Amino acid sequence: MHELTRAFVSKRKIIHFYFNKVLLILIISLNSRWKGIFSELCSSLISMKKISLLVLVFSAIFSISFAQQMQGNMPPQGARPAIGSVTGKIYDKETKELLPYAVIEVISVRENKTVAGAVSDDKGAFNITQIPVGKMTLKVSFVGYNVSTTEPFLLLPNAPTKNFDSILLTRNQNQLRQAQITAEKQMLVQNLDKRVFNNDRNLVSAGGTGNDVLRQVPGVNVDIDGKISLRGNENVTILIDGRPSSILGSDKKSVLSSIPAASIESIEVITNPSAKYAAEGMSGIINIVMKKNKLQGFNGQVTASAGTIDKYTGGLNMSYRNKKWNFYGSYMGKDEHRRGSGSSYRETNQFDSTYYMLQSASMPSENKNHLLGAGAEYSLDKYTTFGTRVNLNLENEIQPENIVYRYLNEDSIYTNSIFRFNDQNNKNQNGDINFSLRKKFPTPKEELSADLTISNMSRDGRQDYIQEDSLLSIFAHSGIRSKAQVQMINAQVDYTVPNGEFGKYELGGRIVRRHSDADYLGLLYPSTSMEGAYINQDISNHFVFTEQISAAYLTKSGIFKSFAYQLGLRGEYTLQDIFLTNNSFFQKNRYFNFFPTAIIRQPLSKKDQIQLSYSRRINRPNPQSQNPFLDISDPQNKRQGNPGLKPELVHSIELGYQRSLEKYSINASLYYRHSNNLQIRYRSVLPDGTSLISFLNAYSSDNYGLEATGNMTFSKKWDAMLNLNVYESKINAANIEADLQNNFLSWSGRFNTNYRITKFSALQASINYQAPMVIAQGKFASTLVISGGWKNDLFKNRLNLTLSVMDALSQMRMDMTTSGPNFKQHSIRRRDRGIVMLTAIYRFGAMSNEMAGKRPSRGRMEGGPSMDDM
Repeated sequence: MHELTRAFVSKRKIIHFYFNKVLLILIISLNSRWKGIFSELCSSLISMKKISLLVLVFSAIFSISFAQQMQGNMPPQGARPAIGSVTGKIYDKETKELLPYAVIEVISVRENKTVAGAVSDDKGAFNITQIPVGKMTLKVSFVGYNVSTTEPFLLLPNAPTKNFDSILLTRNQNQLRQAQITAEKQMLVQNLDKRVFNNDRNLVSAGGTGNDVLRQVPGVNVDIDGKISLRGNENVTILIDGRPSSILGSDKKSVLSSIPAASIESIEVITNPSAKYAAEGMSGIINIVMKKNKLQGFNGQVTASAGTIDKYTGGLNMSYRNKKWNFYGSYMGKDEHRRGSGSSYRETNQFDSTYYMLQSASMPSENKNHLLGAGAEYSLDKYTTFGTRVNLNLENEIQPENIVYRYLNEDSIYTNSIFRFNDQNNKNQNGDINFSLRKKFPTPKEELSADLTISNMSRDGRQDYIQEDSLLSIFAHSGIRSKAQVQMINAQVDYTVPNGEFGKYELGGRIVRRHSDADYLGLLYPSTSMEGAYINQDISNHFVFTEQISAAYLTKSGIFKSFAYQLGLRGEYTLQDIFLTNNSFFQKNRYFNFFPTAIIRQPLSKKDQIQLSYSRRINRPNPQSQNPFLDISDPQNKRQGNPGLKPELVHSIELGYQRSLEKYSINASLYYRHSNNLQIRYRSVLPDGTSLISFLNAYSSDNYGLEATGNMTFSKKWDAMLNLNVYESKINAANIEADLQNNFLSWSGRFNTNYRITKFSALQASINYQAPMVIAQGKFASTLVISGGWKNDLFKNRLNLTLSVMDALSQMRMDMTTSGPNFKQHSIRRRDRGIVMLTAIYRFGAMSNEMAGKRPSRGRMEGGPSMDDM
């Protein structure tokens, strides 16, 4: 939005109408004082470990209310009564599209000065009140358009209102042509309700996967295993094009690892979603927006990349579009090899003695992936569109692992060694089919949409384990054959109906049903050969899990005085059936929850605005954490789920501030999350010296934080983005252990800079830092990742070449320290480091100007939920 400031009217002219000269000086002083208080609060959050969010929120609300009260009580200048009002809508003359955030000035013809003003809302409408009676004109301006001035009109005491059904603006062709040549999307587009990371300008991750793209998004962290966290919390909802999709699979650790970075257009991050969204995802929602061709006619794109340690990706996208139909299809293939290593050191105090375990492992892997998609859209008329799409993800994972366990007594003398070889091969098939309907109505803002998605995920796994105990001379050869299938049906209906000129209601319902059937057959072999196996019931496990979530929501949004608001309420009923066939264990979990949400937005000036939001969200236990079977496939590290695990509930409050100027913009958020029934992974050491990981509910956790992101434009060639997130985590698990309470202050930072060498060539550098981070039983050490990229465009932008280096200093790792009543453990694991990728993208077909028929960017997140469609 910072580009709009060029067209904004003078703030002093608008304020001059409401206040006399003496009061104007007073209000400016109050405004400066308020900004000073806000700055002090932000800085104090960084320096203090304990803050009172309640005091902060009420202070902010009091400041806003006081300023509004002062504004409402100021007498108008002059003798003419300020009882007039003007309403209307701003349109693009050529496309007839509404223009949001246009600037409207009310000019007195007699005095030849601005007496009132406003900015149109995100639907192009405006309503200006408290205008003095008399002869007036309207001056309307919008970036990229010619300024328009209306004919003079009269506001009289007996006729104080004037309505303009439509004010048409014509484009400034000179500015538009210049924008088409020089304008580029910002890497990060910020708003108070969400942020959008534009992948087109992301050179560092070219040739990588979706996880590599997420590593560049402010506030998002992806560890070496692909586990995703947002603001330090791993419970985040992942969507593709606004919907859950089975191509992501059922394992969050591998989420997006199969999607090539070249297929992603942008990443949307929503930290405090409205009631319209499903309540899952305690830290928020990450929406992956896939690339779609919007040009008419036949178009296509070929992608190929190659990287160090045998990493190859290739793909083809094609589409055909006319006025009625849009057909599209894609294929992406990947063959990726990775290297991995790990080590750990554990000290155990048991039976009045101390002993140690040293573990080392090498973990290479190979992943082959085929991602196919096809779809069609048909426009029945200008109001109704039908669509269908099919996605299929075929994946083959090969993961051999060599592990050595060495045991030492309290005198650090070796007492035993265990050698273990794990050979794993998993074949995954994930697919879904979607049917959609979009129905608009002649009434503006009224819309009906319906979606039905049917998904199927299946996995055939083979794991073989060979283990040798040097002390006891015991040799064991075992294996597991697994078949797992997850079926999911997702049906959703949403209806939007206008409420007055600026408000609307949104209501809808959703039913999601998941059925998971996982059958693990344990085998024992008499020798190293694969023959003569017999069933081992101790490690056989057949687990069936069914979950159904029925939801309904209602939201109301509108404008009250100078506030934009949205209130919402969502109700969700959860049904879970847990069935373990081994011992006929069966359990039902049933619970109903309400999830209220509220968002209030207040503009402070043409350049500044604040927003206060609240939401209640949930983290439901997943099937793996609820499976009661004791998994001893790795005898040294056992695992057992908890069918009685309760859902985790969180209250989230966020206060955001945004300032937009021509050369820079800043978005700062103070946030607080309180979680009840915190779900944790709890490690304990058993009497035989092996470890057990279980899943338990702790009392609670509290997270306080300040996140600030700034975009800076130093010149036409050079820009940068800086993100800082400072937060404190408090975990109270005294119900598990009397002294199991952890309190830790941490922070993370991310810096990206882009420099355009020539019209066709650009450089990018990226620095990501994560300070030590707390967990229930310990902490993670800090990480520093530095990456870079170079891009060159050839043949009139038909061919793009990108050379990237990820983790140039080879510092990406997982360094974790944990402790319990009788043990301390330190573990380090690493994946590939210093990866170099070369990526080529070639476009063919119609290469018409994509900006034709579109209005210039307004700094708003296109296609995403604003205040009106959250």
